[in-house]
Amino acid sequence: MPRGPTSLLSVVPVLASDIERHIGRRPAGYGDFWRLEVSGRFLASTGSVTPHGVPYPEELHNETPIVANEVWLYADNEGGIVGTYWWPDAVRKPVASVPRADYEPDVCVHPDDAASRVDVPVPKPSLEPWAPLLAAIRGPSEVIVFCVTENVPDPLNEMLVYADGGISVRATAEAQRPDVDGFLRSHQPPYRKVQVRLANGAGRDPGRALGPQTWPWPGELRWWEPRGSGADGKAGVSYEVRGNVPVSVLVEVAESF
Repeated sequence: MPRGPTSLLSVVPVLASDIERHIGRRPAGYGDFWRLEVSGRFLASTGSVTPHGVPYPEELHNETPIVANEVWLYADNEGGIVGTYWWPDAVRKPVASVPRADYEPDVCVHPDDAASRVDVPVPKPSLEPWAPLLAAIRGPSEVIVFCVTENVPDPLNEMLVYADGGISVRATAEAQRPDVDGFLRSHQPPYRKVQVRLANGAGRDPGRALGPQTWPWPGELRWWEPRGSGADGKAGVSYEVRGNVPVSVLVEVAESF
């Protein structure tokens, strides 16, 4: 297919447990299994990954699929595909339309005014050149702060924020400490273990734009901190910083608030 698979990167023997780690279930049978690492241009939408390029097929006209640059195909000894694993590199831009706002105006306030409306700390980074200018209230237990270098884009769309050089910081109340090691086992690549604010976290570097009709997938940094009674290792706050910058810079952002 046009701009679909372009090369076979490697064929690696794997165990059934390796496949389960990535696809969430153990394949049937006890024979040999293989991982075929294939590069090219792939679209991920409605739970399936298909090889396509740009322009996109008409059946995806009203969707915003994710674009992957590499897919791992897990196969058995008979050549049957028992599972796939992939990670996003880019997001398709809306075709012939303006991106829609991700948040309604009535949930958007200045970060200084957000504290009275949520039950979590409102993160406000102080690392130049970013300035926290807008907070979106996702509910009493979640807030996302947008930090920009100039103005907040209109409409407020997260991918537009990142494309303009901005970042976002999300804080979410968690009843229990997330299993970072378990997350990393299931999401490597692209995530790797990082140290942030004296805590273990997971981060990934940005993807890359795959043509003029896509935005690169933003870099991500995730970690958890206890809060108040969370000193017992249970309740606390999960943080996520995103932007089109390397993980090392996202760690600096996290250290600044």
